[in-house]
Amino acid sequence: MKKTIIAVLSAATLALSSVPAYASVFSDIDTAPWPGAAQYIDEAYELGIITGYIENDQRLCKPKNNVTYCEAVQLMYALMNSYSGTSVNQSVVSKWQSTMAAENIPSWAYNAVAYALENSILSRNDISIFMASSTVQNNARREDIAVIFGKALSKVYSLASNPTLTYNDKAQIASTSVPYVELLNRLNIMVGDANNNFNPKVNMNRAELSVLVTKTYHTLKDGNGSGTTTPSTPSGTVVQYAGKVTQKTSSGSGYSVSVSVNGKEETFTANATTTVTGTDGKSASLSDVSTGDSVVAVCSGGVATTIIIMAEGDASEDSASKESGTINSIDEDKIVVRSGSKNKSYDIQDEDIDVSIDGSNSSLSTLIRRFEGGRNYSVDVYLNDDEEVVRIEAKEGEGEYDDDAISSVSKSRVKTHGGDEYNFPDDIDDEDVDDIIKLDGDYVTYEDFKDAYDELDDDEQMIIKDHELEDEDDDESELKYLEVDTEDLETSNKSSSSADTKGLIKSISESRVTLDNEDDDKYAFADEDDIDSLEFDGKDYDVDDDEFEKFIDNIDSALDDDDEVYIELTLDSHDKITEAVAYTCTTAEDDIDYDSIDTSDDTIHIDDDDYEYSSSTIVDIVDGDDKITKMSDLEDALDEDKGKTITVTAVVNDDDEILSITGYVSEISGVDLDDFKYRSSYEPDECSVEIDGTEYTFDSGWDIEDIKELYDEYDDGDGNTEVDMKLNDEGVIEDEDLSLS
Repeated sequence: MKKTIIAVLSAATLALSSVPAYASVFSDIDTAPWPGAAQYIDEAYELGIITGYIENDQRLCKPKNNVTYCEAVQLMYALMNSYSGTSVNQSVVSKWQSTMAAENIPSWAYNAVAYALENSILSRNDISIFMASSTVQNNARREDIAVIFGKALSKVYSLASNPTLTYNDKAQIASTSVPYVELLNRLNIMVGDANNNFNPKVNMNRAELSVLVTKTYHTLKDGNGSGTTTPSTPSGTVVQYAGKVTQKTSSGSGYSVSVSVNGKEETFTANATTTVTGTDGKSASLSDVSTGDSVVAVCSGGVATTIIIMAEGDASEDSASKESGTINSIDEDKIVVRSGSKNKSYDIQDEDIDVSIDGSNSSLSTLIRRFEGGRNYSVDVYLNDDEEVVRIEAKEGEGEYDDDAISSVSKSRVKTHGGDEYNFPDDIDDEDVDDIIKLDGDYVTYEDFKDAYDELDDDEQMIIKDHELEDEDDDESELKYLEVDTEDLETSNKSSSSADTKGLIKSISESRVTLDNEDDDKYAFADEDDIDSLEFDGKDYDVDDDEFEKFIDNIDSALDDDDEVYIELTLDSHDKITEAVAYTCTTAEDDIDYDSIDTSDDTIHIDDDDYEYSSSTIVDIVDGDDKITKMSDLEDALDEDKGKTITVTAVVNDDDEILSITGYVSEISGVDLDDFKYRSSYEPDECSVEIDGTEYTFDSGWDIEDIKELYDEYDDGDGNTEVDMKLNDEGVIEDEDLSLS
């Protein structure tokens, strides 16, 4: 029984790092939150329950780090599965899959959560709080973990007929939780602190988890929760790897297997002696291990004794090659990575690719948001056979970029992290051109400037100190003078907050805020003790005076009255809300064009009124196969020569300031057509026209013969064909709404 439990617990390990599974040498063990915690951390380590982290050649246990709901359920399932000898089957997982997917439960936790749902350990409502967003997990509270483990153990131990608690803070524990909290207390698995408080609403950390799981282990193994049994130390060097399989090749009588562990590739051998367990908990073979699979492998002397497949993956993704460097620029479609003196550009496969930031699961949108907010990142990008990025592993640098720090350099322009753009003269790359760029006190050529930028160290930035335009009243004017200094990245004002976010509220509850955007981004509230301030329509709500619920209720009532509510959120390092400022607002809808925007005073004329905008205005406008996401790009799109009409909805506050502007390019008139893609074998939606680098496809309702006639007209032209066309909100050319001249 003991070996079985240890093996399955190894599979449940969620720290993706490689550590010996038999010793405990944590350099940060003295940071354990209370005396005596170290012995439980040591034992959990020996049992393979808590594996730790390797950072800067030191082994860390991070005992104060919080545990998530998914992690807690995974460990509960591993323990109960070991005890009962039964695994959740695929039919049960399939039964609950849509429910779990709706709540964004990560696929690696499906078996455990499905087991809990099927056995009434969890309810549908319970799992609604597991995720803060589609990729960010919520940390678990002590009371909730007690209920999860208590309900599981109630399958083995009887609940008290009249459970009572003696904790000083028992009134804070929900009556429905009392039987399970009492059971854990009775079994000496989970007890109160030195002041006899259970602290039900407080998050559980890794040290506390070590106590809970080791005691549960001994309770199931020995029939009681008291005492400890020190596991025997395996002979030889035992190492555990948890990550995704990146390569599997034949080697002698077995296989050589490589696993990506926090961006580092680890390789071991597997052969006929290796025990393999599939995602259904049943015996499997080495042939079932494929690239892309998430696995836990326990190895001795470089040979895997056990491989457990935690989740099946896409082989096409993880057989990918890897490129490394620092982010030069990034958006939804492309990432530019600086490696040494070269910038390399890679297309991103789609917006749903796997992204990790500092070892934690994240999303592409989060990485983009943080980079544009000034964060500095080194990355490993993984490419498929088509040279598309299928996974990004990012690590934050030591500092933040200044708003005036250069984010990209090209022969046409230089851009800053603050969103400013400055245009170079057309002949900037001529060697004879001088006295324009001054770098670190000396005038340099464009090529020398570009080389210096490309060769910046990860802890350096180039700051624009001064500039002069040919026409100071025209932001589009060419540069006469540019002064740039190389500086160290700023670290003094680095915030613990991951990023601010803002937008219209779709729904709100005591657990989370859902924004009304394309992805329905969700953000969970921090514990009330960690919430600094709440404000709605100018009124402050004091969390200490139990006004949190009133804040939620008042916003919810406004939404029920069909009012639109805009909210600005300050997030902590776990993307949980610590500050919120909300206010009711109005919207303005209209078609805008070149005449609608005034760049001299940053205003847009919408529906008979003028509204102010700024670089912080949220922009989300569909333009064919592209998106306009910055006000500077919207200004460019509405240039007189572009001939674009854009249908917009603007969210404005009481000061007539635009908070966000969304919409789509609805019409393009009198502009040159750059290209027309058509073949006789094409379907209508495979045909397209290209204007100024943006592609516009035809609606599927088009008659292919009509498209052919247009193509023939274009093909017979002199290269100066102008186009008039109308587009729908998906950026697609409407039926029969395109003409050439």
